Amino acid sequence: MNWVCSICGSDQVARRRPMHSRFAAFRNRKLVTCGNCSAKTVFPVPNEAELAEINRTYWKSTGTDGASAREGLLELAKHRVNYLVSHCGSLDGKRILDIGAGHAYPYDAIRLLDVNVDYSAVESDEQMREELSAKGISAYADLADVEGSPFDLIILSHVVEHVQSPVEFLRLASECLSEDGVLFVEVPNKDDFF
Repeated sequence: MNWVCSICGSDQVARRRPMHSRFAAFRNRKLVTCGNCSAKTVFPVPNEAELAEINRTYWKSTGTDGASAREGLLELAKHRVNYLVSHCGSLDGKRILDIGAGHAYPYDAIRLLDVNVDYSAVESDEQMREELSAKGISAYADLADVEGSPFDLIILSHVVEHVQSPVEFLRLASECLSEDGVLFVEVPNKDDFF
């Protein structure tokens, strides 16, 4: 097996197990735990076309369209926003970029704080971009398309695990930050299966 951790570059494997996923691109692959940094990655990594197809229609397969699911996700977003405020201070007047925004629940939670923000989003799912635009959010299909850098806060909530080269992706995202900007990264816990 010619596996190398996409996070730390180690070739030390702590654990390897079959991958279980609703997405065809992840079937017949392994979930590998790095022996050095404990990151879990899929092997072999899906190619860019496979990942693009998954991400293009991801939200249709999540079951987040029901009222109770949306209420729960908004509650989670409120906790994330409270965490951000407690660590970053007021969000009033901030320029925020939400990458992989989906329904943009952080935006909804921020609006409840009655502060003014300049909120933009990157979302590969066209249907979600339409929803974001209807909320008044500047929505882009790709990070390379984003206008108006730098941002004071960039949100990456459950996004890094959807990219082929996470370290490079984080480098590109951080280039969109202001000098004192904050990059908020949240990834699934060890029990999640994508």
